[in-house]
Amino acid sequence: KTFFGKFTSNYFDVVTMWDVLEHIPNPEQFIKEIYKILKKGGKLVLTTPNSESFSLSILKKDWPEIQPPEHISFMNMGSLDILLRDYNYVTISCSSRYYLSPPIGFYSLIRKFLGKPKPSIKSIKESEKFRKNEKLPVYARFIYWWYYKLSKLASIPFNLAKKGDSLLVVATK
Repeated sequence: KTFFGKFTSNYFDVVTMWDVLEHIPNPEQFIKEIYKILKKGGKLVLTTPNSESFSLSILKKDWPEIQPPEHISFMNMGSLDILLRDYNYVTISCSSRYYLSPPIGFYSLIRKFLGKPKPSIKSIKESEKFRKNEKLPVYARFIYWWYYKLSKLASIPFNLAKKGDSLLVVATK
């Protein structure tokens, strides 16, 4: 069985995969088939959770990216580089991004330190739906804005140390 049977070889200039690879039971076969449908010099751009993230080292089983049965394949920079090289890709760039932002990262850290269990995906989605529809008072929007700006600044060391929650990779055929 193939993932991309209806596309001919050398069909795409670019293939993007935003948080897809962790859902694939056989990432090797998936990456191999993408190589076939990319044109020579074509780009593969992907993001996937980083199994060497700082958050994972703290949160362990409560890390928000551990979502069985949805997330079944986990990579780090080294394993992703090996996977891509095994199928003849050349990695152009690989970086990590740390998300210390509501609701997931910050919320999970607070829950962990309070000794509360990891929330279900359903409860997170419901809280996101609620948050999108609620009207926050001015002071709450002000606090959130400052928190968001400071979290971006606080994430810099984690990104530089390649310990962010997500990997961003650009590779070429």
